[in-house]
Amino acid sequence: DLSFRVTRGKHVMIKGESGVGKSTLLRAIAGLGGMRVPGLDLCLPGGASASASASASAAHDVAFLPQQPIMFTGTLEELLCYPSTVTAAKSRYNGGARQDSSQPVVCSPHLRRQLEELVGLLDLKSILGLAGWNDASFDWSTLSPGEKQRVALIRLLVSADIPVGAPRLAVLDEAFTALDPSMMAFCLRMLQDRLATAGTTLVFVSHLDRRLERFVEGRTIVLERDGEPRVAQPQ
Repeated sequence: DLSFRVTRGKHVMIKGESGVGKSTLLRAIAGLGGMRVPGLDLCLPGGASASASASASAAHDVAFLPQQPIMFTGTLEELLCYPSTVTAAKSRYNGGARQDSSQPVVCSPHLRRQLEELVGLLDLKSILGLAGWNDASFDWSTLSPGEKQRVALIRLLVSADIPVGAPRLAVLDEAFTALDPSMMAFCLRMLQDRLATAGTTLVFVSHLDRRLERFVEGRTIVLERDGEPRVAQPQ
């Protein structure tokens, strides 16, 4: 059995050897594919109960950042806003292909300014040379692993500026593995400044223990191959 509590706006890291179930636990928390873990009762930061974590995810209470983010053919605005309702209301994707004949999504001026700012801050201006903001024919799966992970981070950071609002819980599964140390440190500062202050709680799985342990202030869940999970609290 595993029981732990994280205050809203605080963070926790899950760590352990390969194969002990770190990513499985994280995906269960995120409610991906209806996955459930017996005995897992998720109470979202802010007090809302979500024992059926999949329904919480569908309600936009939970965001998930995988190691390999979803990429597709579409406009840059659609790519950066995915999977918000801003995009879903206009376009549907299946296997990377546009499934309707709608016009490309056009963001509000405010959201567009936010996207442009983040593209610059996260050193992604080079992707603007691949396709313009409203070119719907470019296949963004050709981006490098580091570029893809920064695109996924932008999706999370702009969520507060999209009608669905910032998630109360964001789970990140090895989401920074393709970033160099200085960029990872900058991304963590961005998460703290733009999401944690808004009350979003972050749950990480990562092998980058030292940097993330400082960020989560020592809150770690250690999964053991032979033994009970351990919960380490801040010193």
